Amino acid sequence: MSPVINGHFRGCVTPENCQCEKRVYLFALLVGFLTFGLQIFGGYYSGSLSLVADAGHLFVDNIALGFNIYIAHLVRKHSLHEKKIRAFGGYVNAFLLAMIGAWVLTEAIARFGSTHLIIGWWMFIFAAIGLGGNYVQRWILGKEAPTVTHKSAQIHVDSDILQ
Repeated sequence: MSPVINGHFRGCVTPENCQCEKRVYLFALLVGFLTFGLQIFGGYYSGSLSLVADAGHLFVDNIALGFNIYIAHLVRKHSLHEKKIRAFGGYVNAFLLAMIGAWVLTEAIARFGSTHLIIGWWMFIFAAIGLGGNYVQRWILGKEAPTVTHKSAQIHVDSDILQ
């Protein structure tokens, strides 16, 4: 199923039955979990902290996407407080992104003094798979961000692409 006009799926007729925002996050979450599993395996197999860190980052992105599904549910239930609910979701997503950045920095500093064998070809292959998964997530999330929670999800995925 692909989104059609303005981010809505086929069959979305009225605002009362629209679950499109949740579905977009759910599709991105499924791709994220698949990519996460492949990167964890690839990181441990190749010995690459970079892949494990990216998988950790992607795990936090998946938590954020799951949280966005919950935020979308709350907004539908309490539409009068949409702005506050979405702002809270944006702050939580920013906090999660900062926490994974701190963890990656800590792990990198710990590795400076030690030598560690990395199987470069496997690392490259799994990194390319991860990058492909991130691009698929970004495509699912679309070009425009209609809400602050959607924008925060896009920033999470964009930061993974840059990483």
